[in-house]
Amino acid sequence: MVPPEVPSETEVSALPWKHWKKQGYNLVGGSDGSGEKNDGRSGAFAWVIAARKGAHLVLLHRGWGWEDMVSNYARGLIDSTRMELTGIAAGLTFAIQHYPRQPMTWYCDNDAAVGETTKVRNRTQAEWLRASNTDIGMYLESLPRRRLWLNVCCDTLSQVRSHTGLL
Repeated sequence: MVPPEVPSETEVSALPWKHWKKQGYNLVGGSDGSGEKNDGRSGAFAWVIAARKGAHLVLLHRGWGWEDMVSNYARGLIDSTRMELTGIAAGLTFAIQHYPRQPMTWYCDNDAAVGETTKVRNRTQAEWLRASNTDIGMYLESLPRRRLWLNVCCDTLSQVRSHTGLL
């Protein structure tokens, strides 16, 4: 999670989710990731959790992180899909810990990452060996099953607020 003192264009709500839920808001999350400089050596990701009612979003939580190849050469090159998956994994982990029984829609703008999250459930051992980013895939597979929808519709969400406005 991002420390509260880190500046943001959008204020994080001081009111808890309970308040917004009573007002008829739904819980939504979104994540994004990028391989830095496309050189395979580093990448970054970010995620947000918000209360949403129609076009109105209230930011509840935010987080970000990065990784580099130097920290773990065995992992291999870092690509955009890996960072997208890392953003999903980090955001979902936070959401499951803080909102364990709350349905939510998760937004991601990367078809490959969303497709990967649905494939991990029924992979054979041979498919795991051929796949890339298996460490994150296995982690996502281990998360408890809950009412959660992963949608490739960040573009729809971004029409409400720009990505920079959410972070």
